[in-house]
Amino acid sequence: MDKTIRAVVLAAGKGSRMKTDIPKVLHPLFGKPLLARAFDPLERLGIKDIDVVLGHGKPIVEEWLKDYQSTAQMHPVHQTEQRGTGHALQVVDAHWQKAQPEISPELVLVTSGDVPFVSAALLKALLETHQAEQVNQQAAQKTDPKVAMTIVTARMDHPDGYGRVVIQDEWVHKIVEDKDATPEEKKIQQVNAGIYCLSWALIRPLLSQLSSNNAQGEYYLTDLVSLCLKAGYRVRWCESRDPLETFGINNQLDLATAHHVMNNRSMNQLMVEGVIILDPPNTFIAPEVRIDPGTIVFPGCVLMGPIYIGSHCQIGPNTVMQGMVQVGEGSQVVASVVKDSVIGSQTMVGPFAHLRDGTELSDQVRIGNFVEVKNTYVATQTNAAHLSYLGDASLGQQVNIGAGTITANYDPIRQEKHRTVLEDHVKIGCNTVLVAPLTVGHHATVAAGSVITESVEPWDLAIARPRQSVVKDWVGRVTGVPHNS
Repeated sequence: MDKTIRAVVLAAGKGSRMKTDIPKVLHPLFGKPLLARAFDPLERLGIKDIDVVLGHGKPIVEEWLKDYQSTAQMHPVHQTEQRGTGHALQVVDAHWQKAQPEISPELVLVTSGDVPFVSAALLKALLETHQAEQVNQQAAQKTDPKVAMTIVTARMDHPDGYGRVVIQDEWVHKIVEDKDATPEEKKIQQVNAGIYCLSWALIRPLLSQLSSNNAQGEYYLTDLVSLCLKAGYRVRWCESRDPLETFGINNQLDLATAHHVMNNRSMNQLMVEGVIILDPPNTFIAPEVRIDPGTIVFPGCVLMGPIYIGSHCQIGPNTVMQGMVQVGEGSQVVASVVKDSVIGSQTMVGPFAHLRDGTELSDQVRIGNFVEVKNTYVATQTNAAHLSYLGDASLGQQVNIGAGTITANYDPIRQEKHRTVLEDHVKIGCNTVLVAPLTVGHHATVAAGSVITESVEPWDLAIARPRQSVVKDWVGRVTGVPHNS
């Protein structure tokens, strides 16, 4: 994308109707903050610089921005007083002139941080509509008035709460906020979506002319329309084909609606592509999830994040996956929790397993009932079928982990974690504690009930438990009942 195109995302609102202490733009929508959803189409469009206007909750949002991974450069701009969208743009202009006076974008895209369904296709259409008028004007040798602004509109059956767009002769005549609209204007179904493309050289001189003479006492960005017309410019419009693209989040009901809509769209697309989802109303799948054809998703599953699942897998019932998760073809993950982990092909996980950050399972691995695995690599054909904890470990091929095995990886005195290495063909007996750091060599065996504190050489048997003692007739003597009675 041309560096002369810059984006401004309005994210300074308090969001008091959300009724939480979380800044509205950081409320999660399928595990991803609303603000990140607003960034998505801009990043896909190739925008290189995004100015984010912050106000309420600034420290929290700014801290989140520091950790946000993006293809674009994020530039926080502080709107100390929230005096409307027009004032936000004035603050951005002042910030550019003070902090980065070399900034002189040709076009500025303006959107909101609480509108999660905006698509890159819509923003592209907005830019093309605006630029097409510029090309037409050049072809006409600039005899027509310049287009200074293009706005996104949508048609709604019930437009209450939205600014109405008044169009005359195919050009935008004005935008009237709902609270300022006359009864006749309230009948208009074409509404302002709050997304704009601005020819900055033409718009910038008009910002100082914005007035707060309205019901809200705010500086409306929409008043730029009338200022453009007074200056002899034209305002174009680009209608969204999908009214949901303009759907903004104002309260928890809106957020629940957004989850429902996004979920249905994700699953519909997956089912069209050949994924078998048995009970869509009881399944939740984020739009980032990719699943190959032939995989079955059972009820009760929640899949959120950049997840990839291969073909012919069984996911669920009642499985949660979050973050960077990969599942190879033909694998089963049943009634389990998986986060930021890799699962190979033909591997079985669950029921009631927990794979945590940094886990990597190779092909044909079995992680069974009530087994927790964290930051551990497990090689091919290795089994941990029952009641075990494997943390900060490396397991070779064809290792067998007996029920109740624990890798004691944490030193609470030094507050350090250590690794356990089990080489190929190792056998670990039930109820064993492996106190890291240590290595159990290939083909070695650890006897059941052992606490192993030192490394074990290949092919050896390690036993770390007291010998069994037997007290004859102990029960009879304690109870006073002869053993032969």
